[in-house]
Amino acid sequence: QMTNSSVQTKRPTRYVLLYSAVTAVLVGLLLRSVDSEKLVAAFQNSHIGLFSLATLCGIGQSCFMARRWQLMMRKDGIVTPYWPVLVSYTESMFFSLFLPSAVGGDLYRGAKANRDYKSAARTATGLLVERLVGIWGVCLLGVIGLVMGNPSPEVRSAFFILLFGVVGACVAIFWGGKGISRLLDRLGLDGLAVKISMLASQSRGYFSSLRLFTRLVLYSMIAQLLGVTSIYLVGCSLDIELSYFFYLTTMPLVWVLSLMPALGGLGPREAGLFFALTSADVGPAPAVAVGVLLYATMLLRGLFGGLLFAARKIILT
Repeated sequence: QMTNSSVQTKRPTRYVLLYSAVTAVLVGLLLRSVDSEKLVAAFQNSHIGLFSLATLCGIGQSCFMARRWQLMMRKDGIVTPYWPVLVSYTESMFFSLFLPSAVGGDLYRGAKANRDYKSAARTATGLLVERLVGIWGVCLLGVIGLVMGNPSPEVRSAFFILLFGVVGACVAIFWGGKGISRLLDRLGLDGLAVKISMLASQSRGYFSSLRLFTRLVLYSMIAQLLGVTSIYLVGCSLDIELSYFFYLTTMPLVWVLSLMPALGGLGPREAGLFFALTSADVGPAPAVAVGVLLYATMLLRGLFGGLLFAARKIILT
């Protein structure tokens, strides 16, 4: 018979293998859908200057996201200077490259933050709320893109489905927590009922102050705006002539798909971009190239975070 430790060891391994398979299958399908010569030509004709600006926008995005996380920690009574929070966020980009889904970096930040929170539940609540605030920002920008631009019917439909899903999830978490807890309690799931109730209560606490709520949403919108600008510049570097508003509407879909089970979100994110771009009459090769170059900007930021993490460990030892 297998011991509990062997079972616990095999379970994460299975998940990693599953996520690796998802990434491999989706990336393989995308590469098979394009002519390799046209894809290489797209890379050769890309503009390095615009690609560099896209990378800088990604760095700026991390700066505002770190500021948002600092504000949330301060709300919980943990006063931390901005620089250590930014370092933690930058290092988490490295772990996001290969940990399951794009929230892999959250696991690293959560482990570091838990030293201050001294409560895994409180840390998890903070990370969940941060993700929700992030998707609020990107969805608000998506609404602007929907109104000001003219996205394809496919992208428009996907955006509305996503928007309704986000609204439903927020209502369930923030206002439906008590009802869900009572239902679980009646089903005999007392432990889970208590956790859901605590999650709802702690989540609402972040929005008890209108000033804090406004600042969190504002920083989220600025961060996501820089993320959209990064994708837009990548598209421009490949001579793709689509309006900025198109990317505003596309970003929520790409953002959510990056949370799907895959290594660092690689595969689902690029598939989402491919779907949106080809629905706007962009050729398969440029559509795949956008995903590859966008991942390259993330890879550069992640590798820098890895070097920062290694250097800090060497200095501390």
